[in-house]
Amino acid sequence: MNRIRRFFGAKLKRQLIYAGIVSLLISLVCMVLVYYASNAFLDETIYGDYYTDYMAENEVSTLQSFITSNEVTTEDLSPLNEWCKDRYNRVTLFIADGDDIIFQSRHSGPKKIKTIDEMEAFATAELFYDVAILGEDVTFFEGEDDETTYEVYLYYHASYGYYVSTLILAAAVGCLVFAFVFFMLFRKKLSYIVRLKRELDILAGGDLSYEVTERGGDEIKDLATGINAMRTAIVERQDAEEEARRANAQLVTAMSHDLRSPLTAILGYLEMLKRHKYDNDEQLDYFVDNTYQKTLQIKEMSDKLFEYFLVSKSENEQIRMDEYDAPVLLMGMLEECILSLDCEGYTFDTKLEEVTGVVRANAQLLKRVFDNLYSNLKKYAEPKETIKVSMEMEEKMVLITMVNAAKSDISKEESTRIGLKTCERIIGYHDGTFTHENRDKKFTITMTLPLMD
Repeated sequence: MNRIRRFFGAKLKRQLIYAGIVSLLISLVCMVLVYYASNAFLDETIYGDYYTDYMAENEVSTLQSFITSNEVTTEDLSPLNEWCKDRYNRVTLFIADGDDIIFQSRHSGPKKIKTIDEMEAFATAELFYDVAILGEDVTFFEGEDDETTYEVYLYYHASYGYYVSTLILAAAVGCLVFAFVFFMLFRKKLSYIVRLKRELDILAGGDLSYEVTERGGDEIKDLATGINAMRTAIVERQDAEEEARRANAQLVTAMSHDLRSPLTAILGYLEMLKRHKYDNDEQLDYFVDNTYQKTLQIKEMSDKLFEYFLVSKSENEQIRMDEYDAPVLLMGMLEECILSLDCEGYTFDTKLEEVTGVVRANAQLLKRVFDNLYSNLKKYAEPKETIKVSMEMEEKMVLITMVNAAKSDISKEESTRIGLKTCERIIGYHDGTFTHENRDKKFTITMTLPLMD
């Protein structure tokens, strides 16, 4: 009962129900009138005696034409089954030689009818027909200049397909009347809905500053109010996401440029290899080695790009944070990075102060930061110059700084610095800061992480 009250308590629903009932009653009256008027017209024309007599005579003429064109003989009357097949719902055919039936259409029943008397009894008892043409002559071809005439008994039943058409017509008229009456009763509300649609198109076109019209006191007005509230929320969210989208767009553009250069080089080398444009095996090895190196460069960039978007995806997910002893976690990762580069010939000037406290972090993500720092130093740092590394505490913060001399051919490397962007996002998840600066051929990275009280 409460559901029924709530249903009919809605003003818009009541209006729709009333308009629907009135429209339905009027449309039903119109549909009945159209149906009976159409049937009366058919009874006087298509299904009248004149038309059915004409159609029956036409079927006999068509049968004679079929017999003549197909040269049907009395020795083989089976082709007549094809003619009857196309007319099974309106024609029952018998062909007689005197009192004997020599052909009957297949749909006349399984019983074999042999005489005229049996045929007439069958027609009276089982056939439903409008016109019967009895004993009209048809001519069969029996050979060169040899023809035989037999009698045709054709029972014609007019198809009632037009009656079905009148029912469809009446239903169509009813639907049109229903739509027209419903529109006239509900046109003001519909015009308001159309206006809302136009205003939504304005919002969809990007003008989110446009305020949707709120009119009336029903659910449509509540909908307009909700749209305005949603519009305001979208504007606020777009403002927050615009900077992130711009950064991603710049990243994709720069990444496309960085990928194009090695791809162009690879295509050039492969073209020369395909056309055997090398002088000796040494030059061949040079082409192959350069192609391999460029392929590794593309792989590295694609790995970094995947890592960047994997980390970006974590913004919408809950990141698990655990508590770690700061000197154990950070010092261990930093020393691992320094040791790896030291084994490759890089020299360091380290200033690692004692750090105490607990850091709340995701160890796996922090490991990615130091892996990216290792990759960045290996790629951009000048091996002959000393790399300065320091770690100290500043007001409940761990400050890590790395300063290295940049390679002279740094312009040949990738310009996106996607690894550094990944580091910046990860440290941001930890409520820290990550900055980098390239000035006077010195590249400086500064990273801070908060310590727990």
